[in-house]
Amino acid sequence: MWWQARPLHFPKANVTLFFDGSEVVGEHRWGVHGDKWQMKRPPADWMPNPGMAAERDRQIVAFLERKRHRRLLKGAEVRT
Repeated sequence: MWWQARPLHFPKANVTLFFDGSEVVGEHRWGVHGDKWQMKRPPADWMPNPGMAAERDRQIVAFLERKRHRRLLKGAEVRT
């Protein structure tokens, strides 16, 4: 679901609808039959959340640094 969509839960119907303004843009059915998602295409004027790309890049860099650090530690244990 895109970042502008706002959820509205209907517990008795086991469904969550996502709205962008007054337009329904997505649906999430949940409950005994498992999760099912349905999403419309984003509106033509939709723009990605400006902060999300930078945050995602920061998370990727942090993950790769942790992975490299673990490899270095593992390699040092083998050599000793």
